[in-house]
Amino acid sequence: MNKMVKSFGWLFLVVGFIMLVVGGIFYFNDMGLKDKYIKTDAKIINIYKEKSSIDVEFYVERKRYFGGINYYNASMKVEGKVPVYYNPKDPNDFYYGGFMLANYIVLGVGGILAIVGFVLLAALSGNKKKYKKIKKYNCVIHAAIIKVRPNIDVYVKGKNPYVLEASYLNHIDGRHYYFKSENIWYDISLIIQRASIRTVPVYVNPKDFTEYYIDMEPILKYIEE
Repeated sequence: MNKMVKSFGWLFLVVGFIMLVVGGIFYFNDMGLKDKYIKTDAKIINIYKEKSSIDVEFYVERKRYFGGINYYNASMKVEGKVPVYYNPKDPNDFYYGGFMLANYIVLGVGGILAIVGFVLLAALSGNKKKYKKIKKYNCVIHAAIIKVRPNIDVYVKGKNPYVLEASYLNHIDGRHYYFKSENIWYDISLIIQRASIRTVPVYVNPKDFTEYYIDMEPILKYIEE
């Protein structure tokens, strides 16, 4: 499971970073052109769906300029308007101005993916450090599984992860302790039922049971198999 989370984390981070770089290059390129070019609305006069291109015309100082744009989408109609930027020194030198929105989308999606990837990797790294720290106490108990439920506080790509809840009666102080696992991206309820798993190992600080780490590997190994 950790390998899968790590893979997704790196995938999101790398893809997000690439999108940020590509989107940034086009964004700053467009911004540079905007300083030199003038925006106007051009009228669509022909649409070539099979070529995904259009012909447009626009006027500068009552002179007509005509040319093609290698871009088309379903919202474009003949006689409709599209933004273009033209070179005031030579209006025949123009380009389609609708890609700025696409750049913003690429930058936004890239930023989100990069953040999600970073959070996944950071959480995984934090879990490893926490696990190593608590494991040094060399104190493990076996807590009774209560239930597996969706974690409604977390929502990624249209789904909630799951958490396992367990309890343990400490006969020394007579108190019940409740534990919650880290997020799991599978519903492990059926695995627990089929394998007749009743308890999970929990590493704890023997002096403070609120400092703990649930070892999910005995359950998650069934997924990998």
